[in-house]
Amino acid sequence: MSQVGTGVPTRVTSEEQWFRLLEVFFEFVHSRLELRRAIAEARWHWLIDHDYART
Repeated sequence: MSQVGTGVPTRVTSEEQWFRLLEVFFEFVHSRLELRRAIAEARWHWLIDHDYART
């Protein structure tokens, strides 16, 4: 692994790699939860709108 544009290799410890992996994992989980929340909210609004339209 090298720094961009320098060609100088950089040493990445396994601890740093684990932290980065955890960071990416939690970002992924968070984005999935946000997506599920948005879908649930949209469904709720759709049901309310259509329920009122029936009455």
